[in-house]
Amino acid sequence: APKSLASGDLKLDLVSRKAYRNNQEINLSYKEFDLLAELMRNQGVVLSRDLLLTKVWGYDYFGESRTVDVHIRWLREKIEAEPSKPVRITTIRSGGYRFEG
Repeated sequence: APKSLASGDLKLDLVSRKAYRNNQEINLSYKEFDLLAELMRNQGVVLSRDLLLTKVWGYDYFGESRTVDVHIRWLREKIEAEPSKPVRITTIRSGGYRFEG
C-alpha cells in the first residue's frame, strides 16, 4: 500500500497522518484526513455521499449525509485557493464529489 498520496502542492503522509500544502503542514481533523485520502485515492472518480459516508464514517454510521458536505466545506477552506470556487474538490450535481487534483 502507498505510504503517501500527492497531487500538485498537496501531499498526504498516510503513515504519520499529516497533510501538507506547499510543504506547509495543514491541520486536518481525523475525518477530514480520511475524507481527503479517499478522494485523492479515487482522483477523477465521482464518489457519492453514501459511499463516502460508508468509507470514512463506517457502515454503522447513521448520521446525516450532510455531514459529508460539511466536512467537504472544511476541507475546501484548507486546500483550495478560493474555497467558494473549488477546483480541487468539485461537486457533481446529484452525484457527489470528485477530486480533480
